[in-house]
Amino acid sequence: MKICLLGSTGSVGSHFLEVIRENNKSGSQHSIKTLAAATNINKLWEQAKEFQPNKLLTADQRGADRLSQLVSSQDSSYSIDERGLLMGEEGMQQAIEDVDVDCVVNALSGTNGLIASILTMKAGKKLLLANKESLVAGGSVLNKLSASSNSEIIPLDSEHNAIIRCLPQTYKLGDSIYKHGVKKLWLTASGGPFLNKTKQEIATASVEDACKHPTWAMGNKISIDSATMMNKGLEIIESCHLFSINQEDVGVIVHPQSLVHCMVEYNDGSIISQLSKPDMRITIHQALNYPEYVSLPFQELNPLEMGQLDFIKPDLDKFPCLNLAREAQDAGGIIPMVMSVADDHAVAAFLDNRISFGDLDKVIAKVMHRYSDKDNQELTADLAQIKQLTQAITLDSQDIISQI
Repeated sequence: MKICLLGSTGSVGSHFLEVIRENNKSGSQHSIKTLAAATNINKLWEQAKEFQPNKLLTADQRGADRLSQLVSSQDSSYSIDERGLLMGEEGMQQAIEDVDVDCVVNALSGTNGLIASILTMKAGKKLLLANKESLVAGGSVLNKLSASSNSEIIPLDSEHNAIIRCLPQTYKLGDSIYKHGVKKLWLTASGGPFLNKTKQEIATASVEDACKHPTWAMGNKISIDSATMMNKGLEIIESCHLFSINQEDVGVIVHPQSLVHCMVEYNDGSIISQLSKPDMRITIHQALNYPEYVSLPFQELNPLEMGQLDFIKPDLDKFPCLNLAREAQDAGGIIPMVMSVADDHAVAAFLDNRISFGDLDKVIAKVMHRYSDKDNQELTADLAQIKQLTQAITLDSQDIISQI
């Protein structure tokens, strides 16, 4: 595949490049055509020197200026024409629509990733999607665009990728899984760093403690979402859009060992699960090579070494974000987007020590409440509408955060 990688310097993007490196050692012919980063321009340049893309994309002028300095320094055999240096949304659209690209990896963080996903679907490209917020905020829009452009959405997270692996061979991306005998989906959650903490202890947790995930290596945003279990709430909504399933048929179960990534319950009472080590590279490898089962270049799971596997009902009093996500999905329209954008800003405020951990769900709930009192509306693929709505939710989120 010829790949445009958005968010190459983040956790998922870095893992993705590692998988490309290992796959190509074994004879795969995947090539990176575009690398994109927002702030870590030095790392972007180091990646570019190794993977030799035709285009490099930065978020703003500051990043573009720094990248130009690195390009002009000519400290390596890699060189890139000035026309290959892109910036901002216009540059992102150009990179996605490049005729030399057939697959876009959206590893951007937060709800801003929705625009990249829409542009990818409009361009008719395959989308490997790590940006959960795209489907949460705009799942119905992306599904319509996917159908009209005949482009695929392949999830790049462990749970949904695992679900696809547990479905019959007759299943095709975009199908309703009810048609394939599925009764219910179960998403597993590690429980995060606060599984065994009291509600009072959780409320006053530090940023450092919240970012200490017990089993996965992740960036700060998704680490905080995991600690609140909002991450699992987002995955409930993702499941509804990816598999055309009702949210009440998507269950969540805490599994601290993070070896079982999903359970697919069929009408005949059987349950099929997928197990692997909690390693993002494995999920990326499987998604990159879907629907083939290509030999894994990373350490495999040995069933004889698994030990005890625990499954626990989530405590909704300690982790109210799970119910907020279900409420948002039930409300439909723009409310899931409201929740997602509010979560972006609440997490940013917590990381900046402007609010406490216990305030996170309160901020999100208050922003959602403001919009539940207004006339709900359907989200469209109109980028102007999405930007206007994002700006309005941002202002409401900042207003509520300032009152905490």
